[in-house]
Amino acid sequence: MSTLRVNTIQEADGTAFPFPEVTLAQSWMLDSGFSGNANPIQGWSKYTAANTSALGSDMSESNGIWTFPSTGFYWIQTQGYHYGSGGNSSTTIYPEFSIDGGSNFSQSERSYTNVADSSGTWYNTSINAHFFDVTNTSTHKCKIRTDGNNQTINGGGTFVRFIRLGNT
Repeated sequence: MSTLRVNTIQEADGTAFPFPEVTLAQSWMLDSGFSGNANPIQGWSKYTAANTSALGSDMSESNGIWTFPSTGFYWIQTQGYHYGSGGNSSTTIYPEFSIDGGSNFSQSERSYTNVADSSGTWYNTSINAHFFDVTNTSTHKCKIRTDGNNQTINGGGTFVRFIRLGNT
């Protein structure tokens, strides 16, 4: 077996090679479910169930608006557990981003899950993931929203996950 040990790796110009370092990884779960749509979704708790953990300083949410604890390049994943009755339902959960302190948010592209006509109760999960370059923690904010028809959002199965992938 071989072992490679190095103290540093340098670029051709002599500068240190910038290894990305994940310094934040957290899951947040919706506290309680609701019917209909929400913009923004409020009431999240950091997920700390059996054998789970989190890394880094906590994200913070106030009235549905998320603040990042440090600048960096983030991966944000939303996961919604939707259910309802009837047919032709389309549901989604996704983030929107602000770079002006939360005065204006821009919609991100998102996917929907669709349910064909059903005579009983239907269940589905929608997932969307986005990258966000947080260059200023005072101005760069995020909110999570849901759109759909004839839906109820389950609190125990709805999450948002944040991973800081590296420096901006």
